[in-house]
Amino acid sequence: LARELVDADVVVSVGVIAYDAVIGYRGTSSVFYPGLSSVDAIRKLLGQGHSELGPEDDRPLRQEMDEVAWLLGNMFTIQVIPARAHGVVEVLAGANDAVLAHGKELLAQEWRVSLPERAAMVVVSIDEDDAGETWWHLGAALETARNLVTRGGRIIVLSQLRGELTPGLELLRVSRDARSALQPLSKSQPPDMVTAMQIARAADWAKVYLLSRLEPSVTEELFLFPLENEKQVSRLLADPGPC
Repeated sequence: LARELVDADVVVSVGVIAYDAVIGYRGTSSVFYPGLSSVDAIRKLLGQGHSELGPEDDRPLRQEMDEVAWLLGNMFTIQVIPARAHGVVEVLAGANDAVLAHGKELLAQEWRVSLPERAAMVVVSIDEDDAGETWWHLGAALETARNLVTRGGRIIVLSQLRGELTPGLELLRVSRDARSALQPLSKSQPPDMVTAMQIARAADWAKVYLLSRLEPSVTEELFLFPLENEKQVSRLLADPGPC
């Protein structure tokens, strides 16, 4: 942990409770570890999630985070539950366990999507926030869509995404196909590894169509199908099948 944390008389975690591809739930103890640990420790934790696990499934990494906070002596936390639109659902303060338990309930009410079966087509849109729209937003959206669509189905992403490729995406770009990029990404562990792997897994699982401001050639090199306008989206949506 950061030396300032260890030396402090009192520490209070402040953060956001949200679903996380690696640890199931982000918030409370994760602020300290890996959030305020060493760069080496953070790198070791990247990509340790399992796509087949749900948020409620046991994650040894999450248990380790809670143990670190307990050993640190942290007893009190302040956490925010984000709203679907801009703003917050609620701000929670209190003991770690109680806040996290109530936060999970609020998160499920606001954010969880459950379907009786996977759909042949899933449409996701990305709402640009104050920080702009990033590759991280695309990776998170595709992670959700992949959990809802059938194998070989279609994912349509509506976005205004633009920007330079990050190191992990450059590695994906030069790979033979989306699946073959997973092992090099896991081995080299670029800073954007989780995002790049989310995009690669989605492209390997389904046909991903992306409406964005990227050059079509860049989109194709990431094993995604570029959409140039809303008319093309409408034609895809006209196909029969559960959506």
